[in-house]
Amino acid sequence: MNIVFVNRYSFSYLGGVEIHLLNLAQELRKSGHTVTLVCQDDRRRDSGWVPESNHIRVVQVSGLLGLYNFLRREAVRTDVCHAHLARSTFACCGVFFAWWFGIPTVFTPHCFYPSSSFGNRVLKWLYDRTITRLTFRLCDCVINLTPQDQRDAAARGMRVAKSRIIPNSISLAKLLNTAAVPCKRGHQVPRSYLLHVGRFHSTKCVDFLVKNLPALEGIGLLLIGQDDGTLSRVLQLVHALGLEDRVCVIQRVDFEELCSAYRDALALVLASRNEGLPTVILEAAAFGIPTIAARVGGIPFIVEDGVNGYLYDWGDEKGYVECVHRAVADGQQVGRIAKATLTERFSWEVNAEKIAAVYRELAEEPEARKRQHCGSKALGELY
Repeated sequence: MNIVFVNRYSFSYLGGVEIHLLNLAQELRKSGHTVTLVCQDDRRRDSGWVPESNHIRVVQVSGLLGLYNFLRREAVRTDVCHAHLARSTFACCGVFFAWWFGIPTVFTPHCFYPSSSFGNRVLKWLYDRTITRLTFRLCDCVINLTPQDQRDAAARGMRVAKSRIIPNSISLAKLLNTAAVPCKRGHQVPRSYLLHVGRFHSTKCVDFLVKNLPALEGIGLLLIGQDDGTLSRVLQLVHALGLEDRVCVIQRVDFEELCSAYRDALALVLASRNEGLPTVILEAAAFGIPTIAARVGGIPFIVEDGVNGYLYDWGDEKGYVECVHRAVADGQQVGRIAKATLTERFSWEVNAEKIAAVYRELAEEPEARKRQHCGSKALGELY
């Protein structure tokens, strides 16, 4: 099959959605499918970092008109269009344009992040009542990552009959076969540290982790991720609290260095307001590292408190500190259980085939073939 992914950013953006796309695309290629990512912003040009994409085609277009023209040209050759990320106008228009040209469409919201300000909450409510609802109506199938993700989508107009729950996943062999290398020479990484992997964005609440570090004597904090608006605030807080010798910030690392950071960490820590199904939790589990996270979104779907990780109520500073102390005391045992339970359920080798089965089902439906034919005929008449 010829599959087109639609996402605002390229693989090199290094967000959770982009890593999801890259891993899924690689597994689909192993099965003989052709994958193209059409994006609006290709960060490789200014980042100097190019991921291992195994020759997956990446097409950068100039905004919505460029996306429209791309799908118009590729309509006859495309079996399925799969758009990613809720409240992304680029992705939602990808669904609309694909529908217009008769291409079977799949939509994955990933997560409906809340907002702290009243104005943003109103804007998101309006967006969900209009564009999000229309996107759910036009797409042929929705792939939700967790039951919570499915409930959130249903509350915004998705018909549950359209939904398939297929979780985010990891490629275990790829992770465990990486060479052990020092994590970013030239950085003063604390000897004993908690690890956070993710963007410096307001929804990730990285400042919460820094604020509570003084209560954790003898423990450092390693923050790996690109700036998405709040890095300067986090660095100011580190300076204000006098934690320069205990907090290390690295914006970009090679894959081998990231794996080494997981291997040496006491635990992975998350403080997000909401999450879908974070890849980083699965990656940490692959190395036998427990996760300490707020009880939000899809996280309770994979983390059971005291069994394969530790959960606290979002914003509960005392609860977070207690979770860290528990992880220091018995984290190795919990990490082993996490590796045994999570890696079996969340393997790309298994779940990519489930997604491919959805693609085949849509591409082979008589109605989909009829739409494809009508779309091609209409294009032939117009161009």
